[in-house]
Amino acid sequence: MCLLIPCPKSPGKDFDTFMRPLIDELKNLWVGVATYDATSGGMFNFKAVVLWTTSDFPAYAYLSGYSTKGHLACPECLANTHFRSIRSKTCYMGSRKWLPSNHQWRKSKDFDSFVEYAEPTKPKSGDEIVHLLDQLPSVTPGKAPNTSGTKRKLHELHPLHNWSPHSIFFELEYWSKLKLQHNMDVMHVEKNIFPPSFFTIMVHLCIHLPDQALLGGPIACRWMYSAERCLGTYKGYVRNAALLEGSIAEAYVVDEELTFLSLYVKGLETKFTRPERNIDVICNESSSFALFKARLRCSGTSHLKFLTTEFDALQWYILNNCHEDIKSYLDEHMDILKQNFSNNLEQLQARTFPTWFKSKMEELRHKGSSEATDDMYSLVLGPFDRYTSCTSCIINGVRFHSKCRDDTLHTQNCGISVPSNHGGEEVDFYGVLLEVMELSYILDRKVVVFRCKWYNTDKRMRNIHCETDLTTIKMSSEWYANDPYILATQAKQVFYLADTKRDKQWMFVQKISHRNIRDIPIVDAIDEVLATPYCESSTSSSSLITPKLYMFWSYLIA
Repeated sequence: MCLLIPCPKSPGKDFDTFMRPLIDELKNLWVGVATYDATSGGMFNFKAVVLWTTSDFPAYAYLSGYSTKGHLACPECLANTHFRSIRSKTCYMGSRKWLPSNHQWRKSKDFDSFVEYAEPTKPKSGDEIVHLLDQLPSVTPGKAPNTSGTKRKLHELHPLHNWSPHSIFFELEYWSKLKLQHNMDVMHVEKNIFPPSFFTIMVHLCIHLPDQALLGGPIACRWMYSAERCLGTYKGYVRNAALLEGSIAEAYVVDEELTFLSLYVKGLETKFTRPERNIDVICNESSSFALFKARLRCSGTSHLKFLTTEFDALQWYILNNCHEDIKSYLDEHMDILKQNFSNNLEQLQARTFPTWFKSKMEELRHKGSSEATDDMYSLVLGPFDRYTSCTSCIINGVRFHSKCRDDTLHTQNCGISVPSNHGGEEVDFYGVLLEVMELSYILDRKVVVFRCKWYNTDKRMRNIHCETDLTTIKMSSEWYANDPYILATQAKQVFYLADTKRDKQWMFVQKISHRNIRDIPIVDAIDEVLATPYCESSTSSSSLITPKLYMFWSYLIA
């Protein structure tokens, strides 16, 4: 305001001066303004009202006309504000009177050495506030004179002490009838709950938030989070406020220009079209196998290494996890084994299937069969002996680091979790990533495998404790040392946190939901919609919305 009228007689806190054009327009909108309707091609009487105002607490005083400073700073309790002066500080107590009359805390003297018998303060209606304001004397607009040295005593406080003349909003015909005139912004109240000083007026205001929620409805329609975040973005654009180019207005224009270029100019990289940091790519788009089309990207330090004794284990694990593509061949090979053997069939298949499958596919390819595709032929020949060892991999927007790289960082990205079968039971395996192995096949096919270290979480060994929302594991012993490999696409990231109640070998397992990655139950929701009749004579339309369908729609909207 001082920028608008920089003079000794400037209005000061008389914010109504700047609200005059808005109030005049709101008066006209209450009566109605003739407006053209493009749909019907006619005119209609357009009306609008103000539901409430939303602002921070200092601006609350400018809009309402009630001072939010001093001993009677609560705009809901008004003259019944319970305060106590401690040296140079004012504390706002008396919050126990909002408790039920038979609550045990009312009789306790541990709070302020008194028993609380008072009833909750009832907020005044708009008509009662108008009656109070009519008792105020006329005040000349502008800054108050210098009254230093004339501080009032506590016994001189009047119920109208904090009120200034009529707020300009009371000129609106309907304003005194509104139950919620000035909304307390939840964002600013929450932000100031724990300032350096406690028991301030901001802590007391939390008592009135539930009542305003009943009157105003959903809080997301009344808080200032969106507005403050937008202003914070624009303020962050400013580099040198002393120059014109550093103003918020110039930054806003630049933001609009970048938005236009990103929408209508192809091939131009802006901050809106720039790919994310954890971006992944499809390994081979021409392949029909999901194994070769995984979305991932290896990064970090890389070295060339050679496969030795682990070749057979890797080959069988990869083949066994292509069950959908080679199921018929696995069943055929198992039938052959059943004719010749009766015991240890799974171990025999793991040892003999790669060789049998290779000879089978070479025979089909020699005959020119359509079953021997390039993907199938690359798969049966197995990976090359030389592979690329990396320390980092990005899969579906999630970054994984090897344990050796994680030890040099302050962050943690090496935790691995995989659901699998153990003893006929589905369990979660927990471990850490040791190495990212990028295996190369013929015809430019690649597969990324994780070599992991699994912690022994066998329930019989009592190495895992599962509570309601917490899982604790013991990291002292290793599990499945001869089966350390998983496909990169099977890994789920977890974090390990120290369990302070036990020794250092115990860790909490924290599962998280990554940003922009959701498990959407599309199949269940669609099946439920198809199974639901379109019309039901005895039920309402709301009965068609099932919990799963509601969850599905919520995911799509988000």
